[in-house]
Amino acid sequence: ETGEISDMAILDALIARERLGSTGLGHGVALPHSRLDVVEKPLAAMITLNEGVDFESVDGEPVDLVLGLLVPQDCNDEHLKILANLARRFNDAELREALREHDSEEELFEYLQRLASSS
Repeated sequence: ETGEISDMAILDALIARERLGSTGLGHGVALPHSRLDVVEKPLAAMITLNEGVDFESVDGEPVDLVLGLLVPQDCNDEHLKILANLARRFNDAELREALREHDSEEELFEYLQRLASSS
C-alpha cells in the first residue's frame, strides 16, 4: 500500500534527484529514481518514447526508455541493489530492443511481468 501522493510530489522528487546528476545510463535508457516517505514498497513505471529526448546521458544518446523508480525513504541497501540490478539488465542490448518493439502498453506490461517472473 502507498499513501496519497500527488503527481507533482513525484515529479519534484525525481527532478531533485536528477539535479544531482543525470540518471541516463546510456544506450537510450534512463533510470530516474527517488526516495519518498509515503512509499511503503518499491514502485516502478516503464515508459517508452517514440522519439528520444536529451537526458545528458554519459554516452550523449537520446533516451527513449525510461524506468521511473520510487522507493521508501529508509530503503538504502535495497534501493542500491534494485538500481544495480536494473542497470545490469538494461546493459543487455536484446532486452532494450525487446522493450522498444512493443506497440501497446498492455503488451509491454505483459512482457515486463514475464521478465519479472523469470528472474
